[in-house]
Amino acid sequence: MILFTVASMACGFSPSLPALIAGRVLQGIGAAMITPTSLALFREAFHDPARRGRAIVYWDWRLIFFVNLPVGVAALLVLSRVAPSPHILLTFAICVASAAVFVAAQARGSHPMIPLDLFRSRAVSTALIVAGVTMAALYGVVFLQSLYFQQERGASALETGLLFLPMTGLVALLNPLVARFAERFGRIVAIVSGQLLMAAGLASLCLLPGNAPTLLVAFLMVPVGVGGSFTVPPIIALILDHVPAELAGTASGAVNTARQLGGSLGVAIFGAALAGQNFMAGLRINLSITALLLLVLVAVSLPLRHAQQSRH
Repeated sequence: MILFTVASMACGFSPSLPALIAGRVLQGIGAAMITPTSLALFREAFHDPARRGRAIVYWDWRLIFFVNLPVGVAALLVLSRVAPSPHILLTFAICVASAAVFVAAQARGSHPMIPLDLFRSRAVSTALIVAGVTMAALYGVVFLQSLYFQQERGASALETGLLFLPMTGLVALLNPLVARFAERFGRIVAIVSGQLLMAAGLASLCLLPGNAPTLLVAFLMVPVGVGGSFTVPPIIALILDHVPAELAGTASGAVNTARQLGGSLGVAIFGAALAGQNFMAGLRINLSITALLLLVLVAVSLPLRHAQQSRH
């Protein structure tokens, strides 16, 4: 926390670009240290799974990062006009090869940074996949709708942000109720309910005509956001329940990595899928595929209830 705070102050007072970059690097290091540690503390501070689930809901302020969406959308629009470079493909290939080498080194090392035993638990592996794909769907849809409001409906960046308020505002209000819902009906019920709610919201958006009132589109996005809030916190709690105490920090880092990676890939894939075709046609195709993918996630998530029952 001290490192992150000092680094933030350094960024604000940076006299030059190198100083700003150095401050941002320190910010990233501080944030990377805070998030896994804070999640691991939940396991130690809240031994009761129900109380731990409520605590995770209150901790989960990920939606604040939607503030960055207008800037991200503008950057992607500019980059879409740049011809693809072979250097980018080469860099991607190097990243894939490096990842393979990293996994091999972790498997053979006596003190791995990420113990691969963590992923031998079917419940943990499945939950990580569900978390990543859910965030890919959520962030991808937010990205698409941002483009829709600005390109098709002529909204400014500020107006686009305001159109997201019905979704984000209701999510903030309902977040405290997620833990109670999961406590009463079970985490798997909460996860599946959220996935079905997201799929229903996407289906309703697909069926809207192109000239539908803008406010109606904004309000039909509410089930997507609310469904995401009902899905992710119970997944985090479920993962923490299925790892030993000494691996709680590692598991917390893994689930946050899955969420962030899923969100990043969602935006990238959805943006690429729109290239070279009519925007509204591409939007409906993307939303339809995402809705079907969420239904597949329901089938993947349901077996987790057996793992949850075996813990009690």
